Amino acid sequence: MHYETQGGMVTQGLNFSRMLDILRELQEATALQGHLVRAQGSSSKDNALADGWICISENLKMMERFITTMAQGKLLQ
Repeated sequence: MHYETQGGMVTQGLNFSRMLDILRELQEATALQGHLVRAQGSSSKDNALADGWICISENLKMMERFITTMAQGKLLQ
């Protein structure tokens, strides 16, 4: 893994930013997967699987908001 540094040190701000970027990308990918499964599937099993991917996407979005709140509290102290 590669971590960006400031003055040779990994900072909390950079780490929070990296986590949010990864979560955002994963959230978009899982939402897309859900839509693709729904579009290409035809059975109730496919619809259930698509709903599962969409739920995972929504959970990742909530996690992103939680981490953002934590970062704001930590970085503003």
